[in-house]
Amino acid sequence: MSLVANLSLPVRALFEAAGWSQSCEKRSADLSASIFAEVGGLHVGHAGPGTECAASDIQFFGEARVDRHSFLASLFPAIGPVVAIADAHNQHIMLFLDRRGRFLAFTAPDSKLYVAGESFSQCVERLLLGYRWDTPYSGA
Repeated sequence: MSLVANLSLPVRALFEAAGWSQSCEKRSADLSASIFAEVGGLHVGHAGPGTECAASDIQFFGEARVDRHSFLASLFPAIGPVVAIADAHNQHIMLFLDRRGRFLAFTAPDSKLYVAGESFSQCVERLLLGYRWDTPYSGA
């Protein structure tokens, strides 16, 4: 099943405008591998006014960024394994996938870590449309 095909119509339209199409669908048992295969390299959306807070752009990496994991682990040693999947909000936010499948957002301006979503769809909808995602990461 595609990561993008089942998103809400407004969010799917943003992915399509960035170059995603049905032919990009490539699923794997590993969620991070699916993200890199299906949306890797896409720059989706724009930072600006959103629904509840600022909307963000998301620039998906084509592969895992070990340098980002090392950086996050240096600030949050108990974080455990994470995979850096994207930058967001004009590169002021780093997005990670944790071992539980949650999407974490490290915000450079305040050096804090938040849960941006419990799923791919929840994370990208919150960021791209500007819905609140400010639940602090507790490590649990």
